[in-house]
Amino acid sequence: MNPFCDSAALVDLEPYAKSFEVSGGDAQDYLQRMLSADLRKLKPSRGLTSTMMTSKGKMIAAFEIFDAGADRFALQVDPIAFDPLADGLERLVILEDVVLDRTVDVQPRFSLQGPRAAAILHQIFDGLVCPEDPLEAKSVDGVTVVRRHRSAVGGWDLWLSRDRSADVHESLRAAGAVDVDYAAAETARIDGGYARFGVDADGSRMPPEAVYDDAISYDKGCYPGQEVVARIRTYGHVNWLLRRVRWATEELAPADTELTNADGKVVGRVTSCAATGAGAVALAYVRYQTAEPGSSLTVSLPSGAVVGTLEELGA
Repeated sequence: MNPFCDSAALVDLEPYAKSFEVSGGDAQDYLQRMLSADLRKLKPSRGLTSTMMTSKGKMIAAFEIFDAGADRFALQVDPIAFDPLADGLERLVILEDVVLDRTVDVQPRFSLQGPRAAAILHQIFDGLVCPEDPLEAKSVDGVTVVRRHRSAVGGWDLWLSRDRSADVHESLRAAGAVDVDYAAAETARIDGGYARFGVDADGSRMPPEAVYDDAISYDKGCYPGQEVVARIRTYGHVNWLLRRVRWATEELAPADTELTNADGKVVGRVTSCAATGAGAVALAYVRYQTAEPGSSLTVSLPSGAVVGTLEELGA
């Protein structure tokens, strides 16, 4: 049985998510000037995807931001980008009333993914109506439930304090959630087509390459990297796009495995890969000209070449 497909998989979020808080009277204005998302669209009940870029449009981090109330904002980021993002924001504070706290206790602790996830959450948290929109959040019994896709079926992240972790974990298991290990969580993520910053995107990439389109505002005031991404949108396109690639064998493609076109030209490289039980799936950057979903490319596996089919992320 695969709990991601058949029941509800319980994912430990420690390898995936870490939060810090930005607060102060100038916090919103400051973040509006530093980040690619438009914080005017942020709601108390729904977060936004954002990036922080260099002036050349390269990503420092991709993350989610939430309104924590009373001039406080919670930023959730992959642990690999936690310090670069926090350091980058802290370094640029000059005279603003802005405080950055890296020691907040309420963190995303678990994710419940799969077709029974909603039923289990309803069973545990009486009166909860599970949020349905991406990054929509609802709080109940001291736990914040956030709609977050980490697999093909999707599910919810649970934000809570450390002293609640053990009892909530036990309640989830008692209701039928199945603990899964890191390898299974990564397989579900890659199979679902969800990029991970630090693995499938890093400081060498621009947001449009990694398909972080919903993280970019093109109609707010200036922020680092805005001119670059606006120019790309107006006058051209990026040279690379992140895509999902599937092939029929279970053999894995190591990171940086080459993808070639019919002429034998290298047009892509793998970033992450997993075996699904029905073949293998990878995330890979491919040349813009060859990135059409449904196209075929050759994957240069260690044992020989196979034909893979391109898919959009998250589709």
